[in-house]
Amino acid sequence: FITSAAPRLKDLAARLPDPSKVPEVLDHKSHMRLSEVALSLLKLAPYDPPTMACQGLQRYFLQILPVTDWSVEQNRSALNIILRRLDKTFAKIGKKGGIRKRANWDALSNWLKGLHSTLTLFPYMAHLNSLKTTMQMCVKIVLGEPGTGSGEDASLSSVQGLKPPATVLSSHCPPPAFHSATLRM
Repeated sequence: FITSAAPRLKDLAARLPDPSKVPEVLDHKSHMRLSEVALSLLKLAPYDPPTMACQGLQRYFLQILPVTDWSVEQNRSALNIILRRLDKTFAKIGKKGGIRKRANWDALSNWLKGLHSTLTLFPYMAHLNSLKTTMQMCVKIVLGEPGTGSGEDASLSSVQGLKPPATVLSSHCPPPAFHSATLRM
């Protein structure tokens, strides 16, 4: 609905003498409901690969976040809820090797692409703490820093009597699409 209605409303706004009379596609209550659904999916995503890859969650990040007017004060609580949960989700993916192995990196890349599009339109979001910590965790995942999965691999191999890996990089390095999305952010 949003992807088909938003361009039409922009066209109507251009044709009307008073563009302020064009309604928003969704009101703040609708954005809260959508963010609650996305929040529920984000809670499950680290533990359930099909949920992480679901089209609805990816479309939320790619299509709904960028077209929503986050400058409206009533919509900001929905944005803060999503960004806080996204921070926790990336932290779980980065810190737990088992979750990291099963992660759908294409879906995670799409989440970051949607955030980038939103950040491009609303640059003041860059000052939100949860967005900053999410990006720090993504950079740590890309770099394979200790505490983002590779430390668990090293401690497990030392318990089994094997030599720890010679490099800092984890054996489960994300694909280039995730690297590109992280750098773009």
